[in-house]
Amino acid sequence: MKLSLIVLLFALAPLVSGCGDDESPKPHDMSGGAADLGVDLAVGQALSGTRLLSGTLTLQSVTSDDYAIVTDGTGLLEAVPLAGGAAIPIDSASSSSLVIDNLVFSWSNLAVGSGAGTLVVWSAAGGVKTLAQSSYPSLVAASSDDSHVLYSDGTSADGTTTNFSIAGADGTGAMQVLSQKLSDQPCAPILSSAGSRFFVSACDPPGDGGVTSAGVVAIDQATGAVQSIATNVRNYFNTDQAGTRVLTIDLANKATVTLLAGGAPAMLTDAVNQALFINSGATVLYDTPAQALDRIDVGAASPTLLQSANVAGIDYLSYDEKLTIFHHTVDDNTSLSDLYLASLTGPSTPIVLDDQPTATLYGDPFTDDGTQALYYTDLDASLDTGTLNALPVTGGTARAITTTAWLSYAATGGKVIYNDNWVSITVGMTNTGRADLRMIDLSQATSTPVLIATQADELFALSAERDKVVYTFSEAADKAGLYVAPVP
Repeated sequence: MKLSLIVLLFALAPLVSGCGDDESPKPHDMSGGAADLGVDLAVGQALSGTRLLSGTLTLQSVTSDDYAIVTDGTGLLEAVPLAGGAAIPIDSASSSSLVIDNLVFSWSNLAVGSGAGTLVVWSAAGGVKTLAQSSYPSLVAASSDDSHVLYSDGTSADGTTTNFSIAGADGTGAMQVLSQKLSDQPCAPILSSAGSRFFVSACDPPGDGGVTSAGVVAIDQATGAVQSIATNVRNYFNTDQAGTRVLTIDLANKATVTLLAGGAPAMLTDAVNQALFINSGATVLYDTPAQALDRIDVGAASPTLLQSANVAGIDYLSYDEKLTIFHHTVDDNTSLSDLYLASLTGPSTPIVLDDQPTATLYGDPFTDDGTQALYYTDLDASLDTGTLNALPVTGGTARAITTTAWLSYAATGGKVIYNDNWVSITVGMTNTGRADLRMIDLSQATSTPVLIATQADELFALSAERDKVVYTFSEAADKAGLYVAPVP
C-alpha cells in the first residue's frame, strides 16, 4: 500500500522520491488558474482550490514553512509556496529527496556501484547548498532549529559503508564525525536530533564471525564532539525531547537510560521488546517478551503494569501520550495485524479495534482533537485499498467512513481528509493511482463527507497548520497541476 506508520518509535521525516542538482531548469507555465477550478458539486465533480503550478506533477511533501515540494516528468524538483508565487528550482535531476521541517534534501547522480551521489540541501531562507558528492540517500538529520545537518558522505565504491559529517545548513563548517559505518542492511544507520545534539545508531562492518551489533553516539551540533552512549546494543535508541536522556537496549533485552549530564545509568527491571520515552522523558513505556505492557518512571524501583498479556508490539501513541494502539497477532503473509486501544495512565480493559489480523494503520491514527482512532480493515490486496474506520477513544461503535480508502490525514479538530474510489493507473513505467479526495468532520455525529477533488492523484498532504489540502491533478491535461484548497 503506502508508507506504513506501524514503525513509530522514531519521529522520522517521510521518505519520498524526487530529483537532482542545482541548475536552473526550464520555467513552468505559471499561468496557474482561478480559485475553485471546475467545481460542480451538484453532479459530484470537483477540482477545488487554487492551481499554484501547471503541468503533470508528483507531490513529494510539504515543508513546515508551507512550501509544496513537487517533481515533474523531467525529474525537476521544485518548491512552490502555498501562499502563491513562482516555483523555486531545487534540483534538476534528483533520484530521491527527503523533507525535514523546512529543509529539503535531494540526491542526484547516483553511482551504479555504491548507490550514492551528490547531496544538496534547500531552504527558503538559504537557497540551494551542496553538502556532499558521495552521500547515501536518506541518511540525514537536521537540528530542531534547522541550522545544522548531519549527513552521509564518503560512501565506499560498493555502497556497503559510509562516513558521516556535520555542517551548517548553509554548507559551512563541514567536519567528519564518524567513519566507515554500514550504510544499509543488515544494520541501516538510524539518525535523529534532540536538543543541541545529533544521535546515531550504526554498526561497524562485521568481523570474521559475521555478527553485527550497534553502537549509539551523541554528537554536539556546534563542535562535532562525539560522545559514546552504548556499544554492543540493538540498532535502536530513543531520546527525550531535550536530548538529555538516551534509552538503549542491549543484546540481552535490557533497557538502559543514560543521562548525558552525568550520573549513573538507570536500568529497567524487566527485559523489554520495545521501549520509548513518554512524559517528556520522565517515564519509559515498554512491552516485554512475555507480552506485558508496563510504564516506569526513570529511577523508580518498580513499574506500573498496564496490560498483563497480548501486547506483541506498540504501534502508535496518541498526541497527548495517554493512549496507545497495540497489536497481538500478525499475519506473516500479509503483515496485517489485530489492533487494540488501551490507556497509558493505568490498567484498563483494551478496546478492540479489530480482533483479527486484518488491520493496519496508514496516515494519522488519531484525529487532531484526539477523540477518534483511525484505522484500516478489510484491505483489498489487488487494489491496495481498505475500509477506513473511526472509533471514539472512549469506546462504542466503529464508523466505516469508506470501503475504498487509500490514505487519510487528520486536519484540524475532528476533520479527516481521505481519498476513496481509488483506481490504478500507469504513468510511463510507474504504477500509481487516482482517487476522489474528501473531508469528513467526525466531531459531528451525522456529518456528511464533502468532496474536494474528483480523481486527484493518490498522494496528497496538509499544510503545516492542517487547514489546507495540497494535491496534484493529472487526469485532464488542461487542468493538470498542483492545487491548494482550504479544508472545508
